Amino acid sequence: MKNKIVFNEIYQKTNYFVQDAKNDKISINNEKFYDLSFCSGVLLLGHNCKIFRETLKDFNQKKISIFAHPNIYTEKLAEKVKIFFPNFEKIIFCNSGSESVIKALRICKSINNKRYIVSVTGSWHGSVDQTLYSPDKNFYPQPLSSGLSFDQQKNLKFIPYNGIEKSKSILDKIKNNINCIIIEPVMGSLPTVKSKSYLKFLENYCKKNNIILVFDEIITGFRCEKGSVQNKFNLKPDITLIGKVLGGGFPIGAIGITKKIRQKINKLKKKIIFGGTFSANSYSVYAGLKMLNFIHKNKNLTKSLINKSQTFQLKINEFIEKYDLDVWVHRFDTMNRLVFTKKKIKNRIQRDFLEKDKNSNINQFKNFLFKNRIYYAPNGIIFFSYASKDKSIDHIANVFCNGLYKFFKNKI
Repeated sequence: MKNKIVFNEIYQKTNYFVQDAKNDKISINNEKFYDLSFCSGVLLLGHNCKIFRETLKDFNQKKISIFAHPNIYTEKLAEKVKIFFPNFEKIIFCNSGSESVIKALRICKSINNKRYIVSVTGSWHGSVDQTLYSPDKNFYPQPLSSGLSFDQQKNLKFIPYNGIEKSKSILDKIKNNINCIIIEPVMGSLPTVKSKSYLKFLENYCKKNNIILVFDEIITGFRCEKGSVQNKFNLKPDITLIGKVLGGGFPIGAIGITKKIRQKINKLKKKIIFGGTFSANSYSVYAGLKMLNFIHKNKNLTKSLINKSQTFQLKINEFIEKYDLDVWVHRFDTMNRLVFTKKKIKNRIQRDFLEKDKNSNINQFKNFLFKNRIYYAPNGIIFFSYASKDKSIDHIANVFCNGLYKFFKNKI
């Protein structure tokens, strides 16, 4: 067709498009696929759930529109968020998770005007110029995109996740000039409960050296036991980023700051700009309020999702043990990831190193899942929703086992 705009090559290359979705399935090429993404963890209750449909009706019935001025639902949502994150003294709503990272880094720079942003390997902080890098073998940042500033590259340092000794060695050399340390406390690249001691090390180090600690809980917020990683492990970061589940199916991001950070901001003589046309827009905050009300009232929701995720993990790992396959399913509460090595690993650097010679088998396995009508997201993070039925999870696990046996038996 002449003059057709091929936008998917500009934004994100794909061989197919999703048409529609309901409960735990999405439609691709007029066929139903089991969804293992649920919009990268956004849809805690599944596609087009009852709460979401009621929200859309409310927009019409209550004549909710978009306003440039703060709306009444923003304050209500902030109060509800504080139930889940009691450490928050102030909440700044943003349009997205990426925007919350940008503005959080702006806060840190305004407060201390120090040079280095320290990122922990394996974390993903969205499409943000300051953090859009990956570490090489010497932990030097390498750009993931063109168009990034060399000054940003020079001002970014990496420390290894779950590597206390090496992290301390790197931090000690620059501790007087650190803007902040930012981390996904539990990462989609390797969801594990074995990170508590490392996170406690970071908390203590930052407190001792007056460094701002930023937790990116955009994924883990509202989908963990006790509502967050920091609550589960009894940790107190200075700034927390949340999003995804928070919007109830609509775009949103937010920054939660402690009393200490709020007081530092208030002492500044210069303004920090947080505004945006769609920041705290009435649609997103109303939908978020409905979602958090539902989660708060249904105390067993998170436990149910944890049980679904654990069932999937245990069934596959038992199969892996039985047939001695060199793969393993890692899990943190409601987040699973299939890692293509059985060896004990503690961060993404080790994961990538051990997986690199298996790319052909990994791609064949992913194609196998697709042919069996299972949508396995490119980022590799596996989520289930409240709409995911036990029978469906059992079927999905069986397909995984068949594929793993076919492509990884005797591949060590």
